[in-house]
Amino acid sequence: MDLIIDFDNTIVESDKAIWELYRKDTGDLSTDYKDHSVWWYDDVCPLWSRDQQDNAFQNPEFFEILEFMPNAVKYLQKLKQDGHTITVCTVHRGDGVPLKVKWIRENLSFIDNLVIVESSSVGHKSMICGDIILDDSVSNLSTTRCDNAVCFGEGKWNQQWTGQRAKSWEAFYRYVQEVNQEKQSVEGVRS
Repeated sequence: MDLIIDFDNTIVESDKAIWELYRKDTGDLSTDYKDHSVWWYDDVCPLWSRDQQDNAFQNPEFFEILEFMPNAVKYLQKLKQDGHTITVCTVHRGDGVPLKVKWIRENLSFIDNLVIVESSSVGHKSMICGDIILDDSVSNLSTTRCDNAVCFGEGKWNQQWTGQRAKSWEAFYRYVQEVNQEKQSVEGVRS
């Protein structure tokens, strides 16, 4: 199966890295990255302008402190070993694009494809097709052309998603196995 996997706040803890850069820059220890609730970081980076928030994704230090979500690599590798095609599809812009590409190539060298969508692009990820998309953004999930849309995690920004949800990488792995078994059963009946 073709799996389309988001990067920020799905494979990696982007919120945590942004918040750590903010704390280092401002000395403000009054917030927690787990309280991030909307697209912008106004609630967890209140002393930063939106330009500063956005520019943090272009900062080389962001990629130095970036951490994987728990068990992300383990289950991505298992999905690859199971024969699935893995495409990381992420939105980014500007000077951060080559930094992100380098980070992904160095840390996820086993993936099949990497698609970087410019943040100014109309439709963002809706142009990408596959069997399953895993993303934390409701707008990406609701406009997808993939057969199955799965919301990752339990972010405050995606609580309105009423479709399939994977609270962990293990849960997503199990979901892929279920969909794959159903797909093979249907294909077996047709032959």
